[in-house]
Amino acid sequence: IFEAAPEVTMDRSQGGWVRVRISGTTVSESLEVGKLFKFYYTDETGNPEIALATARLIAESYGGSLDVALESGMSLELVLPAGD
Repeated sequence: IFEAAPEVTMDRSQGGWVRVRISGTTVSESLEVGKLFKFYYTDETGNPEIALATARLIAESYGGSLDVALESGMSLELVLPAGD
């Protein structure tokens, strides 16, 4: 999804959440962000890609989230409860 090595940041909030953000430039300007989390998504070469759909399902199962934002490139943000 990302053209080069993306920037990765992680922080743990006082509210008990862990947030991981991955930001970078997308491989293709025609990337359809709305389809990234669908189980039927295929990349530009036609290969199936279900990793993000699976990751979002797991995150939501544990009370977290996995979202994408377009802001001078693309960012993926994973938020999970920190636990003890």
